[in-house]
Amino acid sequence: NPVYMANDKIWLETGKYDTVVHPGVVKKAHEFYAKFVPSIRNRLVTDIPAEHAWITDKYGNKCSHLGTPFINNCHYDAAGTFLQWFFDGSLTNRTEAKAGNIYSFSQGDYMPPLVIPSAISMAAKGYVYIPTACKRGVAECHLHVSFHGCKQPAEIIGDDFYAHSGL
Repeated sequence: NPVYMANDKIWLETGKYDTVVHPGVVKKAHEFYAKFVPSIRNRLVTDIPAEHAWITDKYGNKCSHLGTPFINNCHYDAAGTFLQWFFDGSLTNRTEAKAGNIYSFSQGDYMPPLVIPSAISMAAKGYVYIPTACKRGVAECHLHVSFHGCKQPAEIIGDDFYAHSGL
């Protein structure tokens, strides 16, 4: 029921030069959501001169590159901008990720009985980053789940997505 979307936040982002998912398709999705979500909660970003990739401010291929690992350095902090908007500007500034705070877990533990992750296009392992203050219990922490894009599983790109996407 679309009524349940009224209080959601929608963030859509497309590179100006995306040749895989044409920017017009993303704009149509934005128009669709606009029927159910007020414009203040429905954000569309279209001004990044990027190809089809996850956009960062410090890591990855050139902004115009199309190819593995599909993470491009466009000198734009897409993850930080999105998360600040999503959490109403309440987050502290991002710090460098500490490798010791990245953990793998079995996604099968969260599947219905008799369902294996590969049956629903998920990898056997997922990854979670837990900031030090959260591990110590001295900070209130949010959980953000991100599904990597096509051709971005750890078996193909290693830690590029979970260690360098900015999430």
